Amino acid sequence: MKQEIAFFETQQIEALPSKMAEYFTHIADGSGEKTGQLISTVAASTSGIIIGLAICPYYALCLLAYLPFASILMIKLKGVMMRGVMEKMGMNARLGGFTEEMLSSLKLIISFGKEKEKLGDYENLANESYLKAKKTAKLMSFMGGSFFAIIIGFSCFSWCVGYAMIKYEVHNPRYDRLVSVGDIVGTYQALMFGMFTVISIQNLIPAVIRALTVGHTVTSVIDREPLISNDLMKSVTKIEV
Repeated sequence: MKQEIAFFETQQIEALPSKMAEYFTHIADGSGEKTGQLISTVAASTSGIIIGLAICPYYALCLLAYLPFASILMIKLKGVMMRGVMEKMGMNARLGGFTEEMLSSLKLIISFGKEKEKLGDYENLANESYLKAKKTAKLMSFMGGSFFAIIIGFSCFSWCVGYAMIKYEVHNPRYDRLVSVGDIVGTYQALMFGMFTVISIQNLIPAVIRALTVGHTVTSVIDREPLISNDLMKSVTKIEV
């Protein structure tokens, strides 16, 4: 069993140099820029939500009910967009590979009289790649439009709730008086900043987690203790030439 584990460790060591540049890129990106952005984003979103709760707690809690809806919708839209982008990249890779293959064996294709057949295959792949790219562009446009629709929906929701609180004279426990227009505007601005900053955190967390995972892999391989020790080398104290 120990020999099998040692063999697996050896395979990790041999495979590590080929991925070392990629691993260190992930570590540098996730532990530096992305971590700083994550800390500043969390601080900004927390401060916005705290300010909103401090101005008018009841109104702020009503607006926070919109956050799960916006987060779930953004995650779903992001997943659809990422699948479209990956399909586009895969199709472009197929088209590029087919083109390189045709150019490298051009004389062979001509000698067998397969020009029309290969041109037809290339045209089919190019059309399929074009359709994938067109679909991805539509998805990205829909993603951008949906983000603005979520913001407008939050604005409409917040103004409706604020109107109802002023109309029915809801009490503001923070200042021991009725809710005013200033409370509504101040809380809305603070919650708008805090909530939509929270949504942007989901784009930073994967890079930080990837950096932690890759960093653990690199350090565990470098600092590992071999399971099969060489007692002969331990017993050598002096080498005579």
